[in-house]
Amino acid sequence: MNRITFMSQSGYVEITDSAILVFDYYTDPSHALHKALDNHPDLPVIFFVSHYHQRHLSNSMFEIAQSHKRVYVMSNDILPQIVPGDLPVAGMSKGDVIEDLPGGIKVKAYGSTGPGVSFLVTTADGTDIFYGGTITGNAQVQTHNHKQSHTADFEVLINHIASEVSDVDVAYLSVDFLQEQTAVDTLNRFATHIHTGNMVAMNIGGTTPDADKLQAQMPEGTLLHCLNRPGESIDIAHD
Repeated sequence: MNRITFMSQSGYVEITDSAILVFDYYTDPSHALHKALDNHPDLPVIFFVSHYHQRHLSNSMFEIAQSHKRVYVMSNDILPQIVPGDLPVAGMSKGDVIEDLPGGIKVKAYGSTGPGVSFLVTTADGTDIFYGGTITGNAQVQTHNHKQSHTADFEVLINHIASEVSDVDVAYLSVDFLQEQTAVDTLNRFATHIHTGNMVAMNIGGTTPDADKLQAQMPEGTLLHCLNRPGESIDIAHD
């Protein structure tokens, strides 16, 4: 059983049997990460940072989990000078693979429709977790041609990932529920190409989507989760 907790922006903590995974830490008003660390003092911590942006990276994360074994896995577009020199850091570009992270964690970096990378994380028990970072099927763009190009980039990227990955247990993907149908289409296109057991909709802000209505539009076998309050959690069963 994995527990996923929303921190803020695109930030999530996922507690697995063998490690605590932290995605795009920015702020944590509910102290979700500190609670996870206190409750699991023996688990290593792996911080994933998908790209360089102030809402996806806070220097305060370098001071967290000092009593735990910890590693920072970061997109190679992040300036190395912001990272304290004595910390274990692994930079990744799309296509890179790291197989020996603490807790038996493996990660492969894929591209994105925006800056940075996305991550496919495989835990020691074989659970596959996809963190999309800046991937989105709809961008706030000004011209029709740019929007067409962005949609095409999304399709190319997802097709590439699907050629290597047939299914994932959890996927985190950014959407904008102010454009509800476009958001649903984005989630559907991903889960249709890559069978997704649990879809976590990211960057939904203060919106409160109609969960039942949205779930009815998901592909069979995909559960949609919309966490929009800091500290809100879900438990994910895995085989």
